[in-house]
Order: sequence, then C-alpha cells, then structure tokens
Amino acid sequence: MQMETIDPNWRLAEPWPATLVSVRSGAEAPDLERMLVDLAARFDEEVVVLELHGSPDEKHPWSVLVRVPGIDSPVLLACQRTQRMSEVPPGLEDAIADCRWVVVCETLLPSGDPLGGWSRLAEVSGHDPAVVAMLDGT
Repeated sequence: MQMETIDPNWRLAEPWPATLVSVRSGAEAPDLERMLVDLAARFDEEVVVLELHGSPDEKHPWSVLVRVPGIDSPVLLACQRTQRMSEVPPGLEDAIADCRWVVVCETLLPSGDPLGGWSRLAEVSGHDPAVVAMLDGT
C-alpha cells in the first residue's frame, strides 16, 4: 500500500494543543481541590498535580498542570471568569446566561491515537455535573 504524501501546507511543524472550554453553571468559581478529587473519582485513578501556575486573582482563581490517567502529556486546567458569548446554541441561551465561570482544559494529543486523546480530554472537561456546555477552543 502506497501512502500519499501530505501537502507541506497542511503539515503541522510541531504538535498543537487541543483546547476544550467547559462552561459551568453557578456564580462561584469551582474549588480546585474538589474538582481534582471528583476527576480522580471519575477515572478511579490518581490525578497528580505537577505544578500550580501564576498568581490567583478575581478573574483567574487558579491554574494547574496535572497528570491525568489515559493522557500521555500533562493537562493544563485553568479557571477563568466567563466573557460575553455572542454565539450560543439554540436552547442554551438561558442556561449560558447564568454561567459565570469556565474551566479550560488543554493538552497535546498523542500522535498515535489523537481521537482517543481528544475523547479522554473531553471526559476531563465534561466530568463535572455543573458543566452546561463544552466548546472546542482549538
């Protein structure tokens, strides 16, 4: 079987991260410790904190790099205050209007199984029952 060559314009020069944004209901920012405990319970395995990032403030209460079971590369989790969303899927307008926080999940997908890696990242992003919508921020 002969493989076709990929046009150089479509070939990525380096790995590009996949980014999913979970829009969460509620006025309060999610608690990082609670989120990590719930995530570990979801996978029935330990989620390891590799490092905490930056200085928390009122718009960005936390950002952390973690190792998640089933994802080879570290995953960045960052909580941010929502920004105005002008394009909302029909039927979600009221639910989205009440959301004040998002959690960004970002990692490099494995080259051998990018779909499996993306699916696992979606499990990380959407594991919380407070998640109203998940957006692909890539």
